[in-house]
This record gives sequence, structure tokens and C-alpha cells, in this order.
Amino acid sequence: MSSVIEIPQGSSYVAVALLSTVVLLYGQSMTVSKFRSAAGIKYPQAYAELKQVEGSPDALKFNCAQRAHQNTLRINAYCLYNVRVDIPLSESASNPSLRTLIAALKLPKIAAAGCAVWTVGRALYTRGYVTGEPANRSKNGGALHYLGLLVLLGTSFYSAGSLIMADIARECWRSPFTLLDLQTSIATIAYKGYRITDSVKASFMDRKARLAQSDRASDSYPINRRGLSEGCEFDPRGGLPGDI
Repeated sequence: MSSVIEIPQGSSYVAVALLSTVVLLYGQSMTVSKFRSAAGIKYPQAYAELKQVEGSPDALKFNCAQRAHQNTLRINAYCLYNVRVDIPLSESASNPSLRTLIAALKLPKIAAAGCAVWTVGRALYTRGYVTGEPANRSKNGGALHYLGLLVLLGTSFYSAGSLIMADIARECWRSPFTLLDLQTSIATIAYKGYRITDSVKASFMDRKARLAQSDRASDSYPINRRGLSEGCEFDPRGGLPGDI
């Protein structure tokens, strides 16, 4: 069953924000290529070796730029999937794998802002990294991308929760007895649980009463507690010979 999803106003901001991530990745790629040429690192070598780094500052910067680029590629998937939802255009579409990108279904402007903050933060992260000092990657705004990612996470969870609640409300409205059946089932389970609890409690109280009665019966026969010493005779009156 297909779902109808309305694209809210402001989705154009999301499109621009997503395109900014492409610009970011392209810029990082160009930076890597620049330092690769400066350090003389040949393809397909991904990173400069230790000897190359010790002999050339550009080789160290190349490693830092390469690491910043690969780290962004890894996190970029989180960013994109947090601001988009892939849904089929139609169940009768000729290409079943066709998907349309619907960004920030409930809060498009906030999602776009979060993505933009993430992109700027990653750019500053790269700028600090390629100085050759890895510790600079989180300075001068380099950690700003974490804030953007948190905004995107919150927006995506809110959108997903809203869609789920909308589906539940639609099903309950379509079949008004669904909610009634659910309430009835909960009430039945609660009632049965009460009956079971009451039965267990009654069984426990009955066992406790029988144990108390058994204790009273044992009190009338001290033999059970004191035992019989050798040569003593049992007194049927309930005590030992000589007891008064």
C-alpha cells in the first residue's frame, strides 16, 4: 500500500543544503590532489609512508587532507540519511527501484539549517586538519559539525515519529473498532492478571494457615522438639514422664 506524503514548503532549502555537501566533498578532493602533487605521492598510494612524512611536510599535510576527506565521506552518509526519506514514486512505476528524495518531511528549514551547519563545520574541520597538526581539526569551529549532526538526528527522529503516529491515527480512524479492540484486550489482560494474582494470593494464605496449624499441633507434642532420651517412655498425654 502506497502512502501519500506531502512535500512541505521550504524543501528547496534542503536541496541547496544537500548540494552544499557535494561542493564540500569536491573541495576536499581537490585539496587532497594538491598536496598529493606537492608531496610527490603516486597513485594508487592512499597515504604517505612514515619515511616520506619525515622527509616532507607536504606528505604530512597530504595524509591529513586524505584523512579529513575519508572521514567526511564516512559521516556524510549519516548526514544525508538524516535529512532525507526515500519512498517509491508509485507502486505501478515501471522502475521499482525509482526513488524520490523527500527532505525533512516535517521541519525542512530546520533540517536544511542543520545540514548547512554540518557542511560549514566539516569545511573548518578540513582547514584545521591540513595545517599538519591533527589537533587543529577540532579548533576554530572545526567541531561545529557535531552540532549540525545533532540537529539532523533530532529532526529525523521527529519526522519518523510523526509519520508513525499519523499511520496509527489513520488506521484507527479507518477501523474505529481497532482502538476499541485494543482497549478491550488490555482490559482483559489486566483482569486476568488480577485474577491470577488473587488466586496465587489465596493459595499462599491457605498454605500459610496450614503451616500455622501444623506448628500449633507440633507445640502439643514436645517430643517433636526435645526428642526421647534413651530409656524414656512416651507419655500419650503429650509430654515426657515427670512433666506437669
